[in-house]
Amino acid sequence: MTSAIAVLALVFLVALLVWANARRRLLNSGILEGRIVYQDTDRRRNVERPLVSHRYGLSGKPDYLVERSNELIPVEVKSCRCPSSGPYASNAAQLTAYCVLVEDCCGLTPSHGIIQYANRTCPIRYTVKGANDCLRFSMKCAPPVTSKRFTATTPRPVGVEPAAIEPPVTRH
Repeated sequence: MTSAIAVLALVFLVALLVWANARRRLLNSGILEGRIVYQDTDRRRNVERPLVSHRYGLSGKPDYLVERSNELIPVEVKSCRCPSSGPYASNAAQLTAYCVLVEDCCGLTPSHGIIQYANRTCPIRYTVKGANDCLRFSMKCAPPVTSKRFTATTPRPVGVEPAAIEPPVTRH
């Protein structure tokens, strides 16, 4: 009986240590406190399906989506160090695209996203201008509107032909 209690106590202690270590690593990673509702960090298998916006012809898989205060915040983890000048423009654009996807696919507008570099955490504000810049760039790279993915009525950002179509992101 005493050995069974000792084994149970040892198992409980090991579980507590594993939980504390995981919690410490999560806090040190820069990922926000909140409930992780999407995770694509297990490279051995496809953990989650990508977020897909048929409206904008975008798809992507952020490393995490964290739910916090009725908001979904995309988090992208990078193994490189952040330059002293700030986040790489390509990383900020990628994160902005994830914000566009969250807004279009989930109906929630994130106030920001997070790029977690090896040496620091960089919050990136999500703005209408940033969203339109991202969509304008993606439309330049997109297949012609005659493809099966797009139609002539596919919304396009301001400044991209046809110019008469309203901007895709309008928040007040």
